[in-house]
Amino acid sequence: MGYILTVTAFALLAGGGAWLWLRRKGFRRPGARRSLRDHAAFLKPHVTIHVPPGEGPFPAAILMHGCGGPRTIMSQYASLAAANGAAAVIVDSTGARGISYEQALAVVCSGMVLRASERAGDLYAALELVRADPRIDADRLVLCGWSHGGWTILDALCLARAGGSPDSLTEAPEDPLSGVGAALVFYPYNGFPALSRWMDWPDGIPVEAHLVRNDRVCDDKTTARVFERRKARGADVRWDWFEGVTHGFDEPDHHSASLLRHDPEATERARALFADFLKRRLGV
Repeated sequence: MGYILTVTAFALLAGGGAWLWLRRKGFRRPGARRSLRDHAAFLKPHVTIHVPPGEGPFPAAILMHGCGGPRTIMSQYASLAAANGAAAVIVDSTGARGISYEQALAVVCSGMVLRASERAGDLYAALELVRADPRIDADRLVLCGWSHGGWTILDALCLARAGGSPDSLTEAPEDPLSGVGAALVFYPYNGFPALSRWMDWPDGIPVEAHLVRNDRVCDDKTTARVFERRKARGADVRWDWFEGVTHGFDEPDHHSASLLRHDPEATERARALFADFLKRRLGV
């Protein structure tokens, strides 16, 4: 048994090192690749912008959904953003690729397709669309992600710092995070092959996170180690925990109640933290 565990551990370490080396050498997973302009055009029909009442331009939050797709949770947070004076931009990565909710549970949540290194191109394309929208103040933007969406944001930040290209784009955009002032992630995935395990994100973009203690889906201990490493290197990163809840506690319509359970009380706390983040980072 000890021999098997040793070999397994070695294989995982070797695989992680090889993946990092390949990423730094420009390796990308096979799949559709487009220029940033073409990818923005591909994504545009699947980007929904909620604008608050009044006259713009408004600051905006880019919302990146979890592995199952936008669901009800995204529209709820978008409405909350609009009620607090910020536009909300929902990026439907699964819908753009014709992936249904049931399919997403099988192939996206399992990591078989649409990993964050590919989906980071969706985030860059959404930012490109937002900067061209006269209703949006392109200098006041924040990124918000849940689970797979949090993974996507952290991967996108790492790629931006390294000058790397997401797997969905033909080349690395110039200054892809222009106008982005901060990022907020809820229970993000930071296991293999998340780039944040080995790479750093820009020091100038504060990252805030809300983790689930003893998370059975996205290991909070792994994420905390990633954040501790970045904090030790001088990054502005802060995080806290939700206790006694499951992963995705703020999503009201889970497919499986055995692993994920909606918690109304914790959801209200999460919504208050989200609104507070917008007020502090966007000045709304």
